[in-house]
Amino acid sequence: ELRAALPMQVAFSPKLYFNLLSEGSVDASLVTDSIALGPFALLFPELRDVTGFARADAHVTGTVGNPNLSGTIYVINGALTPIIADRRYTDINAEIVFTQRSAEIRKLHAFSGGPLDATGRIDFPSLRNPEANIKVTLDKFRPAGVDAHPDAYASGTINIVGPLFSPVVNGAVSIGGGDIPVPMTGNVGI
Repeated sequence: ELRAALPMQVAFSPKLYFNLLSEGSVDASLVTDSIALGPFALLFPELRDVTGFARADAHVTGTVGNPNLSGTIYVINGALTPIIADRRYTDINAEIVFTQRSAEIRKLHAFSGGPLDATGRIDFPSLRNPEANIKVTLDKFRPAGVDAHPDAYASGTINIVGPLFSPVVNGAVSIGGGDIPVPMTGNVGI
């Protein structure tokens, strides 16, 4: 069961657009023993071939400026392909626990040539301004595909801290074992 009463602006054209308003009451929940993740790809056009399941008993009440979160969401045997990365991520499993104004990422695991594991938390001083404190560990994880070339792997640790939508990212990562895609910019004649 998915239900939501959120103060939102929604547009369907020229593309799907959601904007949470800065004020208003919220009352939303997702309660399910098992729900396929595939249909959620319609909300995220930058992903393709989404598979796997979620189990959830998660709730948010209060207001946009003063939310109260509770419950847990599990992702089980997920897989997806980010269009920008052109690389399949498999074995996606996660446990996220919501408590008052935070989401604790107890476990987030994905595999693409090697594992990616993340833990940490996202705090919600308001629903519109989440704050991240996440540690990501890579062990020969291959984040992106390169046509007709071996894909490079990344190993190391990345810290994601600050506003979730514009965080500070730092750490120590080594790249090896192949090529990485570099977008073409500027004058192609140079």
